[in-house]
Amino acid sequence: MTADIAVSPEMERFAAALVAPGRYAGLGAVADDALRDMRARVRAGFVAMLEEAARGSDAKGWVDLDDALAQMDGAVAEAERKRGAACRLARVDRLGQGDPFARRNARHRPRGRLREAVERAARKPGR
Repeated sequence: MTADIAVSPEMERFAAALVAPGRYAGLGAVADDALRDMRARVRAGFVAMLEEAARGSDAKGWVDLDDALAQMDGAVAEAERKRGAACRLARVDRLGQGDPFARRNARHRPRGRLREAVERAARKPGR
């Protein structure tokens, strides 16, 4: 690809001084080398910015996605473990000291003829 580049007279003299002793084949080679150096500086600056951001996030206690997911898995496992223990305690409480839901269940228990109908339906074969 060819491109016309406008440079200051000072930069033109500098490039010509690099070409004259044979250090570069022409002005295009000087421009290529300068652009490669510029690209390397830009990349180095970007990498330095990312590293600085990583150091800052570590200092603030931020974690990466894998660590966050591992922490969430641990929290879920702990909650499930605690929930299982709570369910076991509730069963022991109902068996050992009476049903803590007995008052509520008594209010919702069918009475009279309705109760008899429900019990008959429950005893019917095939249900």
